[in-house]
Amino acid sequence: MYRVTAQYEFEEYSLHEMFSDEYVLISPVLTEKVGKAGSFKFDIPINHPSYRSVLPFQTYITIYKDDIEYWHGRVIDAEEDFYRTKSVTCEGELGFLNDSIIPVYQFSGNIPEYIDSILLMHNSQVEEEKKIYRGNVEVTDPNGYLTRANQNYPDTLSELTNKLIDTYGGYFRTRRVNGKIYIDYLYEYGELNQQQLRIVENILDYSCKFGGDFCTRLIPLGAKQEDTGEEDPQRITISSVNGGVIYVDNAELVARYGIIVGTKTWDDVTDPVHLKLKGQSYINSQEFPQKLELTAVDLSNINIDIDALRIGCMATVISPFHELSAAYFLSSKTSHLDAPEEDSVSLGAEIDTFTGKTAKRQQDTENQISKVEQEARESIVNIGKTITGTKGGYVVLDTFDDSGKLVDPWQLLIMDRPDKTQAVNVIRMNQGGIAFSTSGYNGPYKSAWDINGQFVADFIRAGTMLADRIRGGTLQLGGQSNQNGVLKILNASGQQIGIWDKDGIRMSSGPSQVNFTSLQSGSAIELIGNVIYGTGRPDKSRATIDSLRIKMYSDRDDVNSAYIEEDADGITFWINRNESSFYGAENMRTVDAVIDGNLDVSGEKNRIVKTGYGDIKMAAYETASPMFGDVGSGTIGVDGLCYVTLDSIFAETVNAGCEYQVFLQAYGPGSIYVSERTPAFFIVAGRAGQRFGWEIKAKQAGYEQNRLDCRRDRLKAQDSVDYAAEGAKYYKKYMEGLIT
Repeated sequence: MYRVTAQYEFEEYSLHEMFSDEYVLISPVLTEKVGKAGSFKFDIPINHPSYRSVLPFQTYITIYKDDIEYWHGRVIDAEEDFYRTKSVTCEGELGFLNDSIIPVYQFSGNIPEYIDSILLMHNSQVEEEKKIYRGNVEVTDPNGYLTRANQNYPDTLSELTNKLIDTYGGYFRTRRVNGKIYIDYLYEYGELNQQQLRIVENILDYSCKFGGDFCTRLIPLGAKQEDTGEEDPQRITISSVNGGVIYVDNAELVARYGIIVGTKTWDDVTDPVHLKLKGQSYINSQEFPQKLELTAVDLSNINIDIDALRIGCMATVISPFHELSAAYFLSSKTSHLDAPEEDSVSLGAEIDTFTGKTAKRQQDTENQISKVEQEARESIVNIGKTITGTKGGYVVLDTFDDSGKLVDPWQLLIMDRPDKTQAVNVIRMNQGGIAFSTSGYNGPYKSAWDINGQFVADFIRAGTMLADRIRGGTLQLGGQSNQNGVLKILNASGQQIGIWDKDGIRMSSGPSQVNFTSLQSGSAIELIGNVIYGTGRPDKSRATIDSLRIKMYSDRDDVNSAYIEEDADGITFWINRNESSFYGAENMRTVDAVIDGNLDVSGEKNRIVKTGYGDIKMAAYETASPMFGDVGSGTIGVDGLCYVTLDSIFAETVNAGCEYQVFLQAYGPGSIYVSERTPAFFIVAGRAGQRFGWEIKAKQAGYEQNRLDCRRDRLKAQDSVDYAAEGAKYYKKYMEGLIT
């Protein structure tokens, strides 16, 4: 699980511990993105023991996962609210490169040497904990040589990004080894994530975005040409180094989506060769915008034997309903340290369209499929001759998916016709299992046996069937032609421990028995033996019946156990043979009680206090409206005022926005009074140095309108005269007198 620490002034402080009541952060969320510094956000309350050790640009944060360092960065922003809770934002180690400026330089050499020269300038300007060193470099220049220069004093991260990422592609990644930070320059962070994302296992939510801005043909534009005399000079193009053509194509995307022209401008590029290299790199990295947003549980949080999901690596997504079964690039990951069920990941395009070099891999794959298909078809001829024989039938190795696309051989079909679209009787075998259909290739398959051992059939005809389990909708025993059905259960020794027949159900375990039978007096449950063990935790719970008393134990150890005892007097709870609480018809007693609703009493409400005179009842103080109170003391300052701040926790329990009351008591001669009341504090005025005590009473939050249970309104309504009804009676009586 996760643990978070802070380093401030060379001291380490604990911020977040999974099983601690004190060291807890509020809503800690870690966001990781490929090639980015990433961010870590959380809230920290003022009562946190390490509250004052979290300061912007002074505190370094480390996140551990299963006691292994997972992420490292620093605090860059902290904002306090009214109750002084800090909302903190942190950035990863890559952000340290924003702290230095690259002076005017010129460079010639290879990519690793260029990174060394830039990092040397960075490290000469920053503290030891922010120094970064070159790590693994996989990206290469096609010519093995590059020249770079700059006179604009950019920050280090921008310079590396503009001169490397924008030209050659790839990603930066930082890592810490023995306290030193290394930066890797990679095409991809790694290989395939071993943990798969499956709709029935760890995918909780799904969304997919198709389309957007992308192109298949790019016109790269460089800096504006100088000394042309034009008011709006043209930009440098690649026509001089590209056979007179000003664009570059992504052949794979053109073949798939047609020609879609786009432009991209690099204002700092003046060399057409360099511009073409940037343009080709950009168009090769284009892909049809398809972005998956998955809310997925990282199963490594609950099973340390499962590898964690890593950004920058491919991740296999399997969801038949969404027609997903492919490897996608895991571009970002959001981890909720205190709520892993809310974690989410973002995935980009499929692996076969990820980079420009994939086009060659795709062609090699298709060539290999064609070769396998030809060999398979030659084998099918021989297999068909052997299997069909005089009995007929065809064995087909299927190399086309359901959409008709050529794929690797993926299933074996045994059919009554060579074409699966025309076959009626079909036996279908693939990695999912084997299935049988008498209604054609599209089924339904009424009999099937899957890879997990599940077997489905309409009928099973056998004299004796042996099985570890039988799972189905209906199990029928007996009947009109089968006499009375009987279900018997035997243990490993062959002894009968249960039977279900026409007379009822009878179960036994040693001397204890439970019988559900029909007696002469009607249906009844018969219990033989006085011990019942719980089914949820049979090794830890049981119940006994002694005469009219029922005991339910939470542990089989009678000495150190908790149990419930029920008899005619009531229910008693026992812990370690000591009475914890009792609930009876006339009275109740308990050690601690929590009531979520209202507590209404018609008699006294007292607190019992043990004294030398015995247990004394102390009456509760009651008010007409629900009130909370607090007390304290203070001293008048030299300015004649004393500001008394309401306790932040107390302020949440009352509505200090309503008028509240403050009562003062002067300690010594002098006059004091309350000069101002606000929701956060009140001011006491008086003689400088005057000591005093105060008491505040405020209405409970959420109950401001409650007073005397509103019974006065009901009593008033009950005692009031209905003058309309009385008038009607008088009028009726008057008219009757006139008529008679």
